[in-house]
Amino acid sequence: MLDIYANKRLSELCSDCLTKSTEKSILAVLKYFEEIISFKFSIVSKIISDIDGKKIIITTNHVDESEWMNFYLENDYINIDPVIDYALYNTSAFSWGKCLVLDKLNAEQKQYSLELKKIGLENGVTLAIQKKQSNQTVITLCSLAGMNKNKNNIAKKLLYIALPVFNNVLEKTDKNDFTVNVVLTKKEKEVLKWVSEGKTAWETGKIMHISESTVKFHLKNIYRNMCVTNKGQAVAFALKNRLI
Repeated sequence: MLDIYANKRLSELCSDCLTKSTEKSILAVLKYFEEIISFKFSIVSKIISDIDGKKIIITTNHVDESEWMNFYLENDYINIDPVIDYALYNTSAFSWGKCLVLDKLNAEQKQYSLELKKIGLENGVTLAIQKKQSNQTVITLCSLAGMNKNKNNIAKKLLYIALPVFNNVLEKTDKNDFTVNVVLTKKEKEVLKWVSEGKTAWETGKIMHISESTVKFHLKNIYRNMCVTNKGQAVAFALKNRLI
């Protein structure tokens, strides 16, 4: 249980978070969480799930695990992650033990579970807020991982207090004000490089010795990963985030 001082401090940080609506103010809350319960990893994300799969559009984390996040994104773990699958349909805070049951996982998910164990993130707690939008589901979630299991209940209570605040901030804040994790394949980077130099899809295909339709396929994936709708936006995003 949180004592009177901890409750007051958390209330102040959440109020400040709502007022400032910045990534820094979310990180301040996560940092305070770590003071209350020691953990290895925390993350706040907004994720879109549709017929083409799942995509993180905004993410921020207090503990620096950029190497793990890059590994996660490069291996497209978001589309096999049992925690994300469970969060899409569960409105209550849950411990990862509910969804990381080995005999219920497929081969890829078992491998993912082993990767989590290697870095000490096999135990965690997640809470998500779901919103249906036409043919897709948008979720805002917060996860705390890598703590002792006896801290799970207090972790859940912290998430119930803070996640509505985080969701409010992410709903009204431009995603460009937050960390956006995008990992492009070598082919996608090459396509984007030629597009940034003004080449058409046909010209890019000739240069790369692939078909125009394949170039357009790569562009479609790039747009989706960046949450943009055209070449200009994709190039601007790539330059800003040093992807090309």
